[in-house]
Amino acid sequence: MAEEKDISGLEFTVNKKDTEGGIKLVEDEWLPTILTQFVPFENQWGKQLRWMFELQGSDFTWKSKDGKTGQFKVSGNTSYACSPKAKLYKWYSKIVGKEPAEGEKISLKSIIGIPCYVMLKLKVGKDKDGEPKDYYNVDKVKIRIPVQAVPPTSTPTPVAPTVAPVTPAAPAAPAAPVTPAAPATGNNIFDDIY
Repeated sequence: MAEEKDISGLEFTVNKKDTEGGIKLVEDEWLPTILTQFVPFENQWGKQLRWMFELQGSDFTWKSKDGKTGQFKVSGNTSYACSPKAKLYKWYSKIVGKEPAEGEKISLKSIIGIPCYVMLKLKVGKDKDGEPKDYYNVDKVKIRIPVQAVPPTSTPTPVAPTVAPVTPAAPAAPAAPVTPAAPATGNNIFDDIY
């Protein structure tokens, strides 16, 4: 029979299971993010796009045991549909601050790196072991305009107006005829994101 001193150090405290790496995410609250990438995938509903957003601010910073740090990420999915009723169209419009016109080609690459706000919704699913798990998915997005610093007000110094002599410009050469650009290859507006 082993003595007690032979098995010392085998006592443990069971800790509460960490969810989302130890950060608390809140539903129905606008969170500052940056759109970082698009990840195409397919599921039972066909071709989909995963929009990846990096949460901003010290509340959403992680640190590994070896000292590396970074920002937590959240994601949301859209289909490839691009019409005024589609989520892709709505999210793109919210991030750029305007709706594209019918027939206009849009580039999702052009919005990567743009700061925006996201609102999350909790979805209950299962992890890889079949255990219940909470997932926070992006539900809504909106534009995030940086606050401009207001210069201090001061009394302007009066300046005497000056008048410069006007020299007539040489006549302009006739403009060259405009040749329309060749259409882009393919008709899929998402060809440029891969």
